[in-house]
Amino acid sequence: MYTCCAFAGLALTLFASYHRQLTWQQSAAIGITYAAVSAAAMYDYESMLIPNWIFLLLLAARMALFGMETVIGGGYPQQALLASALGCLLAGLILLIASRLSKGGVGAGDIKLFAAIGFACGTEMALSVMMLSLIVCAIAGGIVLLLKKIKSAKDKMPFAPFIWGGFVLYMALILV
Repeated sequence: MYTCCAFAGLALTLFASYHRQLTWQQSAAIGITYAAVSAAAMYDYESMLIPNWIFLLLLAARMALFGMETVIGGGYPQQALLASALGCLLAGLILLIASRLSKGGVGAGDIKLFAAIGFACGTEMALSVMMLSLIVCAIAGGIVLLLKKIKSAKDKMPFAPFIWGGFVLYMALILV
């Protein structure tokens, strides 16, 4: 099941990158981010935890892409680095505020995952994926409550699978 979802999502990501005529750097960043979000979703679904190595690997991969952009492009990718830093700070800050307001309803792993998505893909994609993830989560949460699979709204659900759903939905929507 996981393998099918991973390959289907990766194919969608590659097709969307081709369809939107993204640069190789943008395509690589999106593909690497998809792999990291997929891994986070699997871990979170099974254990309600997202390991730190996922964000660290995503951050390191994006830094390596900055290095390649510098070497291949022959310049300094300051604008891309600034956009990534802004995406990281903004996405992380929004979820940090949500976590504080909900008294821990958003886990630290989810906050770090969105900060890493913002760093890897920029502010626009991070905030779009965040909004779509919240919509997918609200719909799924409502269905689960109606089916009485959880006893109350206070029961915990892993958020990373919904982040994965928001990411895939974002990739599908940019094809339109």
